[in-house]
Amino acid sequence: MKKIIGLLLIFTFCFSTEIYFGDVDQNAGTAEVLYSTEQEIGGFQFSFIGGTISNSSGGEAANTGFTVSASSSTILGFSFSGATLASGEGLTLLNIEFIPSDDATEFCLDDVVLSDGEGENLTFDVGPCSEA
Repeated sequence: MKKIIGLLLIFTFCFSTEIYFGDVDQNAGTAEVLYSTEQEIGGFQFSFIGGTISNSSGGEAANTGFTVSASSSTILGFSFSGATLASGEGLTLLNIEFIPSDDATEFCLDDVVLSDGEGENLTFDVGPCSEA
């Protein structure tokens, strides 16, 4: 039993996926959203807390040809062709341009959904919020 648990922990560690902030500049109203994964990511959705999204661009989402749609609080990205994002460590998913909320004390990614190339939900961790 201990061997099985150990193998599961190793498997989980080796194939973990995380989405998190890189550089966040409140004054410029920009935030990098990064990810690390060994799995194929076929789509993503998340809410941005602490400001109003004005634009999203760049990163692996753009490099892969993902269709990315941003409302004032939510970003959705996927590929009509079935393409998946590159795997690796510390890759830029995309960049967010935003107008900070006057009362923001931190910026957070919330209600995150990541899926594989078949549309199945992925298991992942969300990094910490960034201080405002």
